[in-house]
Amino acid sequence: MTSKPKPEAVPKFIEKEVDQTGGIAHHYGFTSITPPHITAEDKTKAKNLKELDLYPLLSEERVALLRFFNDSPFGTLPQPGLFYVKKPFGGSGQKKKPTQEVCGLEVINSPRAVAEALVLKTAWAILSEEDHADMYIDINSTGDKESFAKFERELTAYFKKNMHLVSATDRQRFKTNIFSIVQATETHLESFVANAPKSLNTLSEVSRDHFKEVLEFLESFGISYRIAHNLIPPKGSSSHTQFEIRKTVVTKKGEVSELVAYGGRYNYLAKKVGYKKEFPSCGITLMYTKKAGQKKIDTTQLSTPRFYVVQLGNHAKLRMLNVIELLRKEKIPVYHSLTKEKITGQLSSAEYLGVSHILIIGQKEAIEETVIVRSVDTREQETMHIKELSKHLKGLHKAKK
Repeated sequence: MTSKPKPEAVPKFIEKEVDQTGGIAHHYGFTSITPPHITAEDKTKAKNLKELDLYPLLSEERVALLRFFNDSPFGTLPQPGLFYVKKPFGGSGQKKKPTQEVCGLEVINSPRAVAEALVLKTAWAILSEEDHADMYIDINSTGDKESFAKFERELTAYFKKNMHLVSATDRQRFKTNIFSIVQATETHLESFVANAPKSLNTLSEVSRDHFKEVLEFLESFGISYRIAHNLIPPKGSSSHTQFEIRKTVVTKKGEVSELVAYGGRYNYLAKKVGYKKEFPSCGITLMYTKKAGQKKIDTTQLSTPRFYVVQLGNHAKLRMLNVIELLRKEKIPVYHSLTKEKITGQLSSAEYLGVSHILIIGQKEAIEETVIVRSVDTREQETMHIKELSKHLKGLHKAKK
């Protein structure tokens, strides 16, 4: 969580009262915003993308969010915008189900794999608190524009060579949308789909490294995942990772997979809908059962974090999100700048925010599962195991009082 616009700068956009899920998002650095209204212009811009959308309204919501980001003071800040927002958006035409809550987590203007890690880790924490169990992530990557184009060419060539193996009805469907080949689930198409090209095999080196880094984050979190070759986003606007969080539910007919969250990266949407520059972004939509009698949390009354977590290197990033989750469970708020690479920028943010201590995780600490706790005033520091961190920080808090 980094420095944000002063409340008075964007009063009409900030939701000061949030529910439990908003409180978790707030701990991870997300700002709760009033849902942007989907305008007629947003719908027009999203029209050409909706045909290939895996999920209803997703393109319209993303177009509205990018407009909000571009027009708000958040768009002038050097760091990405981290937003928590309730759904459905006004103007979508979709009615809210009385027994269901839907919310979104968005990281706008960050191309790094840590953005996916942040939304997935936060979503996992929220869904776990909402009593979702036996969860896993289905994930795929179509890479950058060149990777996606190569995948399309190979899929088209495969179809032309083997179209005689499928029925006339299936041939027409695949001609209309070539990507529906890898999304087909009919039993009679199993062999045809299994032998079709996979998007992971056409990734550029950069795209492969990006996807590998996302998977490394998931493994460091201890989160189960599966490669899902059928997760193909709209061509031309989305990129890299696409994912779903599912849970296994036991019914009278046996075990079934239930969708509880979905999302992915959409680096190219901004220029696609008319902006002069790209806002590389990713987000996720979560669905959970509405709980009666849940108290609202006034974010203005939450304790101001006294600690700032600084990370140095990829291994440190992997460890950092687990530390943030550990401190959340112990009700210890912290600031962080996961999307910043250089220590100077992170230390500048820590100084600006006036914290009392900086928690440093470097490569060595990440391997040894330790954290350096440094006093801002005295520069004294000590190294401790992550398991001892919460107790130590609580002791510092009491001593300050």
